[in-house]
Amino acid sequence: MSGELKGIARREAIMGPMIELEETMVTRESGVACDPRGQPGPRQVSLLLERDWHEVGFEMRRQLPWTVRRANLLVAGIELPIYSYEPCWLRIGTELIISINGEMAPCWRMESVQEGLSGVLALDWRCGRICSVVQSGFIKMGDSVESLNELPEDLKSID
Repeated sequence: MSGELKGIARREAIMGPMIELEETMVTRESGVACDPRGQPGPRQVSLLLERDWHEVGFEMRRQLPWTVRRANLLVAGIELPIYSYEPCWLRIGTELIISINGEMAPCWRMESVQEGLSGVLALDWRCGRICSVVQSGFIKMGDSVESLNELPEDLKSID
């Protein structure tokens, strides 16, 4: 199954505003370039499915900008499992490979943006996914996003 990268964003400081980007480098060492949350670990990069965000807007009766969720990547056209312990990876563009590590929890800031947002986000993993970088790569808006059932052989020893 393949989709499309519809949004890229980073923050310059942990509590800082999200800045939308047209393109960027994403690395194993620092996640999305210049994002302070990008240190190696299970929550190096955050990903939001466009479909989930639209469902949230429908339930809230108000469509908010996707960057309100404070995720790094917005992806359309793919389905990701929820409540699954099976490994899942995504290839974005030609180089970047990320591992989906679990559900992103709604933070307290969501309620300050819109009353009730945290509760709506908490349903069925609509809050997004936390990810780590398996293979660094340059990405740009419009890149293809492909779900991988397994890692390429040369990367199996690094994940």
